[in-house]
Amino acid sequence: MTKEEFIATAYQYYPRNIDHFLDIELYMISPEFTKLINLCDLMDKKEEEGVFKDFYDKIKSVNNPDNFRMIHRFHGNDRCHNLHFVERRGTIHHAFCLNVSIVVPYYTTYVIEWDIKEKLQEPADPFRMTSDYPKKALTVSKEDQEILYKMAKVAESNFGYKPFPEDLLNEMIPDINIETIKMGEFTFFNAFFLDDYHIFP
Repeated sequence: MTKEEFIATAYQYYPRNIDHFLDIELYMISPEFTKLINLCDLMDKKEEEGVFKDFYDKIKSVNNPDNFRMIHRFHGNDRCHNLHFVERRGTIHHAFCLNVSIVVPYYTTYVIEWDIKEKLQEPADPFRMTSDYPKKALTVSKEDQEILYKMAKVAESNFGYKPFPEDLLNEMIPDINIETIKMGEFTFFNAFFLDDYHIFP
């Protein structure tokens, strides 16, 4: 798909020039948002029926299954299968992430890192607010790339999808948004995958 085709697809699921923060009632009844809700509901139902079980099991098999996390919530309007392997490296939560879009036939892979040293200070408190937050890693080791590659290959063989163009992921689509993201800050990643990069250890 071209950039223009991606934008045209996004416009099918997010109403143009209707700010969710300023006009929530109009936003919620728009045909675009209704289409997104219906799609997410359909994926939620399919997941409950076990349609994706084989896919999840294949992903789970590429690394330590004890570290596997299924993070997405279709009933919360997540736009992708959000699958992680999460491990602790010192004070760092390290997550290998695969996002497979339910809106476009594309996926993306990345690593999230979150330094939790403040949470580990005595007395340790997993709910303590910290100055650090989960971030997409800027550099990925060769060993970590191999795990992401294996996850990607499962997505490709299962769905026939392609990797989403990396240079477009963080580019803004200025005239659409969703409940957690201001107009003018909404990206292609937000449109086709998630509201943000996050991790649940």
